[in-house]
This record gives sequence, structure tokens and C-alpha cells, in this order.
Amino acid sequence: MATPENAPKISDASAFRKRASEKDQGVVVELPSGFFVKIRRPSITGLIKDGIIPSDVAMAMQAVTPGQQMKPDELVKSLQLLDIIAQNSMLEPKVIMSGIPADDEILVSDLEDTDKQYIMQFVQSGVTDLTPFRTVK
Repeated sequence: MATPENAPKISDASAFRKRASEKDQGVVVELPSGFFVKIRRPSITGLIKDGIIPSDVAMAMQAVTPGQQMKPDELVKSLQLLDIIAQNSMLEPKVIMSGIPADDEILVSDLEDTDKQYIMQFVQSGVTDLTPFRTVK
């Protein structure tokens, strides 16, 4: 039973704003390809609410049962989701879906599939849950 002396301190609004600001700054991680990039963890629900992740893509991913083989349309939507997450997570270099990239941009097609999966895992779990792909010698 907590007493007034040892009761946990309630976080104030500035603590929430500080954490959100730090999250938006991103972190540098090494992708499986060996490239280093700066990524952040965007809110998946925010991307859905803002229409960045189309509702049909979100619904298809909800329907996928772990361990069960995906249907062809679910696979396509899954790949679309990986591209959208990569584009909205990478801060440096910036990812664009199409067109001619500027000097500080890459096309989403420039990313390897394993890099996109790694970014998705980062967004879902955070950097502390990711294990390095390479060991330092």
C-alpha cells in the first residue's frame, strides 16, 4: 500500500511532450543491408486515421492469422504496408515512393526487403528489441 511519502509521482504534460519530441527525432540504426539510417517510430493508428495507410490495407493485415499462409491479395497489401511504413519511418535518407530522388532521398525500391521488414519490426517493437545483424569484432 502506497503512502503519501512513497506514492509514485504522476507524470506531467511536459513529460509526455518531451517523449513525443524525442521519438520524432529518431535514432540511427544499422539495417540488415549494412546501411545506417535514421528512423523514428510513427504511430500506426495515426497513419491509418490520417489516411496514409489505406483502410483496406489495414483491414487486410488484421485478417492475417500468424502461421497461416497469406492469400495473394493479403500479400500485396502486406508489401504495400512495408513500403508505407518505410516511407513514414525513415528520416535520413528520406524515402519517396516514386519519381526522381533528390540528393537526400532514396526510392522505396532502393531498400532491400529485409530492410523494410526490419523497419517494420522497429516500428512495432522499438530499437531495444532488435538484435544486431552484425557482430563487432
